[in-house]
Amino acid sequence: MKDRREAFSPVAGANSRQPLPAIALVALGGLAGSLLRWIVVDGAVPLTGWSGWGRPGLLAVNVLGAVVLGWLAAGASASRSRITQRHYALFGTGAMGGLTSYSALAAVVGIPGSSGDSVALAGAALGAAGYIALSQALGLVGALAGWRLGEATLTGHGRGRGQKK
Repeated sequence: MKDRREAFSPVAGANSRQPLPAIALVALGGLAGSLLRWIVVDGAVPLTGWSGWGRPGLLAVNVLGAVVLGWLAAGASASRSRITQRHYALFGTGAMGGLTSYSALAAVVGIPGSSGDSVALAGAALGAAGYIALSQALGLVGALAGWRLGEATLTGHGRGRGQKK
C-alpha cells in the first residue's frame, strides 16, 4: 500500500520509477505547442530576425492543430487504440492545445477603435468576420480529415473489404 503522503502528493509520479503525471505531460506539451505557435505566427525576431507569418501563420497552425487533434481523437476512440491517455495528454491537450489558439485569433483580427471613419471600421469588421469564418470552416474540415486519417492509420478501419487486419 502506498504511503498516504505519496498518494496525495501534488508531485506524485515525480520519482524516477513512476511516469510523469498527466498534468506534467500537458504542461510540457503546452510549452512546446505555444513556442511553435509563437515562432510561426510572431516569428523569432530576437533569435533569428524572422518576423513570422502573422494571420496566415495563425490560420495554418490552427488548421494543422485541428488535423492532428482529429487524428489523435480517432486513434484514442478505437477499441484497440495505439493512442494512450498519456499520448493524448501530451500531444492532444498539451501540444495541440498550446499550438492552436482562439484567443490569438481574436487578437490578430481585433478591430481597432473607431477613428470616425465608419466605412473603414465596417470594412475591418467584415474582414475580421470573414477571417474567423474561414478559420472555423478550415478547422472543421481539418478535424474531419484528421479523423479519417486516424481511422485509416491508427484503427485499422480504413482498410478495404476483404483485407486482413
